[in-house]
Amino acid sequence: MVCGVYEIRNIKNDWVYIGSSNNIHSRWDQHRSGLEKGEHHSTTLQRAWNKYGSDSFEFEILEICSLADQFKAEQEWLDDVKPWAAEHKGYNEVKIAGKPPCPSTFSDELKYKMGVSFRGKPRGPMPEEQRQKVGDSKRDVPLKMTDEEIRARNSKTWETRRELGKDKHSEQTKQKISEAKKGKPNHKGRLMYTYNGETLSMIEWSERTGVKLSKIRGRVKVDWPEDKVFLNDQDASVYKGERIAKGKKGKPNGLKGVKVGPRSEEAKANMSAAKKGKPLPWYTPERMQEALQKSWTTRRANGTDKHTEATKAKISLTKRSK
Repeated sequence: MVCGVYEIRNIKNDWVYIGSSNNIHSRWDQHRSGLEKGEHHSTTLQRAWNKYGSDSFEFEILEICSLADQFKAEQEWLDDVKPWAAEHKGYNEVKIAGKPPCPSTFSDELKYKMGVSFRGKPRGPMPEEQRQKVGDSKRDVPLKMTDEEIRARNSKTWETRRELGKDKHSEQTKQKISEAKKGKPNHKGRLMYTYNGETLSMIEWSERTGVKLSKIRGRVKVDWPEDKVFLNDQDASVYKGERIAKGKKGKPNGLKGVKVGPRSEEAKANMSAAKKGKPLPWYTPERMQEALQKSWTTRRANGTDKHTEATKAKISLTKRSK
């Protein structure tokens, strides 16, 4: 799954619809399904789709980001491109990322028409006869396209675009995308690293130095010096130990703020006073000696203080094998 910001571009007039999703390709399928059924939530995009046809639209990923930054990234693109349907510049009907169209955005004229269309119509549960008709109409209809059908449709679309010479962005479109992306961090830039004035991707650095990619990323993330990022495992272990020792230098041994050392006489007196009158635990040396003596006294009285002949034979065999 790819999370990020995408656009649906009309190659006839360069109008765009900008959106975001945590699964862009699945979201594209939802857009296509709604547009092909004539039920898309963007009225202007639906009308353009009906007018120009599906071959006139291209779907493109603008930016890949984390789920936490999804709506923030979408809002930045909306503010830069301004694809507002109300201003006849695009197909987006709302100006806030993540906010679906709501009745409060409808014009008074549209509200009146909606009210008239619903007047006199029964409200409540759908009648059984109507439910039967709806069920019959949807029975045996696949809920979504199969993978083969999607691939065939996409292949046909690209073949048509290649024939028309429209499989690449026009210079005007490239310029608009360039202007919109200026000043924004490239998501691929997080994978680049500069060492001794040379900038390569971390994958290329890993191949060149033989250090695992995960280790390079981890060392860069915790701000290791440039000359230490590509150390081998043994030298990296030594350097890591030096970093830990340096971090602990000057700090107290043990918990922060707790004095460590021999107990003072005052502390000993307080502990002694607190334990007075309380029973000693069973594992004190005196009690352990008392319990051991009692055990052997009982065994002698019962005649079980010596090994049996069978036990002696087992012990002898065990010692011989060692």
